[in-house]
Amino acid sequence: MAIATFLALTLLFNGLNAGPVPSPASDRSCVSFMLPVPASAQNAEYDIVHVDDNISASAFIADIDTWSFNQSSRLLRNITTSGTYNISVQLCIPPTGIKKQDLMIATHGGAFDKRYWDAAIKPSEYSFVHAALADGYSILTYDRLGTGLSDKPDAYTVVQAPLQVEILRSITNMARSGEVFKHVASTTLSAASTKTFKRIIHVGHSFGTLLTTALLATYGNLSDAAVLTGYIPNPHFAEGLRSSFDPQYAPQNNMTLFGDRSSGYVTPGTRSSFQTLFFSNKTNATTGIGGFDTEALDYAYSIRQTFATSELLAITMNPGAAVQFKGPLQFMVAEYDFAICRGDCNQPYDRAAFEKQYPNATDIDIYIQQGTGHGLTLHRKANLGFKVTLDWLHKNGL
Repeated sequence: MAIATFLALTLLFNGLNAGPVPSPASDRSCVSFMLPVPASAQNAEYDIVHVDDNISASAFIADIDTWSFNQSSRLLRNITTSGTYNISVQLCIPPTGIKKQDLMIATHGGAFDKRYWDAAIKPSEYSFVHAALADGYSILTYDRLGTGLSDKPDAYTVVQAPLQVEILRSITNMARSGEVFKHVASTTLSAASTKTFKRIIHVGHSFGTLLTTALLATYGNLSDAAVLTGYIPNPHFAEGLRSSFDPQYAPQNNMTLFGDRSSGYVTPGTRSSFQTLFFSNKTNATTGIGGFDTEALDYAYSIRQTFATSELLAITMNPGAAVQFKGPLQFMVAEYDFAICRGDCNQPYDRAAFEKQYPNATDIDIYIQQGTGHGLTLHRKANLGFKVTLDWLHKNGL
């Protein structure tokens, strides 16, 4: 494979994406492309406030965050949603090493796109893609349906958690079979086009972790290992998350960024609300590690993305037991995660409950990343957390 050509294509394809292009590491070989993904799911239609401006955005969040809100009573009907959706993908494969046959599939959370995993600033500190490649893994990141460069269909009946899970399932199957290589519009991957990945490691953040847990519960045999970041069940899970989100109607918030969004797409309303959700300026009392640089907050806010209103209904979903999943699983938790633990994740966790949910997991690890908020990859020393995850994978034979 011609690495120089590969790098040139990386710059070309990434240049189509909004925001700065990451400075590639010396061993970086990535290509970005649109992947047509077939998917079908049992979605639902709900009686919720339709969001067409900032006034209705506030009314929507106040409604669903009311203590007496009953989602089941708002169900109008179940609907089958099917189609082939154009999903923007970045696939990175290290030029050498055995571990490149192990593919990480990383699913980002709300208010971000795939750039959450691959920051354009200080990649050696903030880019999980950079760390994975440097350690020899292949990694696929993608813009979830409704975000980034991917398709943005109806926010009420199409862009819902069940369909997002089926899209993740299809991407996983396409990666396992080698089908994904057929959609790269270049010859740079011709040497690998007849190969498949040996093992799949699913990585999620926040809402992307919820989707990953649903994948494990439904199609656990598709995953050889899972890393669940920005999420862990606890007594304070998601308390106040929706209201602090402070949503605005996306096109009204920024027409330049979100002019292609229609009714029902929302985004964090202000830089301050974005900071509250994703960043913490606290430091760990023992190690002094923690906090964030203003540059990281500015960058993250500049690449912010949207949530579909129907996705916000799924934040507290319980996917059930992942009986078919038989690999190792890690919870990577931010110490000062406001969205998940109401600002303090230093608490005992019910390991017995996790063992019940993942009865056949070979290892269940819980790690609290010191001095970080919900946006783990964008805090100081984020690379230390990356190393913890990579070392844990090594320990489990991956």
